Amino acid sequence: MIEKQMRYPRRAFIASDPYGAEISDGDKVVGLTPLAVSLHGSPRSFTLSKTGYQDLVFYASSDTFFNLVPLNGAMNSVQSPYLSQPATKDILPVYLTAAAAVLAGASAAYFKIKADNFSTDYTNTGNNADLSRIHHNDTLAGISLVICQVNLLGLAYLLFSR
Repeated sequence: MIEKQMRYPRRAFIASDPYGAEISDGDKVVGLTPLAVSLHGSPRSFTLSKTGYQDLVFYASSDTFFNLVPLNGAMNSVQSPYLSQPATKDILPVYLTAAAAVLAGASAAYFKIKADNFSTDYTNTGNNADLSRIHHNDTLAGISLVICQVNLLGLAYLLFSR
């Protein structure tokens, strides 16, 4: 009987917040976070470094995630790129646009239901006055639907531009 043993290197996924931290294995730079590294044998020592943050030495034996600490311990010295602009703190336009989209969608549904009811009445009675009511309510439903779509586009713009 022939027996052969194969060893596959273990891999560890290393990630950090903020990303883009440099991972070093001794004097050799391995790459930037997030990164999957091969582990051979026992846990290996790595150094995680990023400008403006404290260096971190760690041993990797499995997937790891690190929150980097800013220099001098000042947690507020580094601002988040997402909410660092003054315009992103005012969310009233988001609320107004979302409310307008919901109201316009509800009114579109209301007018379309009314138009369908008049259509049923016209089918049952044959009254020509119901035709103008159908047309009027369908027109209002269409206008409400367009207003809803415009508000949804505005909401998407507001959310993605922040």
